Amino acid sequence: MNIGIFFIILCVLLTVYSQIIIKNEIMNLGIMPIQMKLLLPYLLKAFTNVKILSGIFSAFLVMICWFGAVSRFDLGYAYPFMSLTFPLVVIFSIFLFHEPFYWAKIMGISLILLGLLIISIKI
Repeated sequence: MNIGIFFIILCVLLTVYSQIIIKNEIMNLGIMPIQMKLLLPYLLKAFTNVKILSGIFSAFLVMICWFGAVSRFDLGYAYPFMSLTFPLVVIFSIFLFHEPFYWAKIMGISLILLGLLIISIKI
């Protein structure tokens, strides 16, 4: 396997992990308050949560993997693959968080995948 493709795959998977784990843990903390006196304790809980920190660290690893990807590919080729995070997060959110599933999501995911297919073809 091309190491550049490996870096792109890691970027996608780590991004999805980060979004899913942070969403899960934030659901446990509740809705983020907007009043400053409530916001600071909320953020302290969030930033001391090991799973949230793993999501933040995952985002840091994405940046390192992205360096590896864009050092090997044109940005116009590599970046569209990050669009894979959208359908993956939607699919995981349906199964893990029981978020609503409807035809517009299927159509949107299909269009993203079709667009990625079209843009990734080298003619």
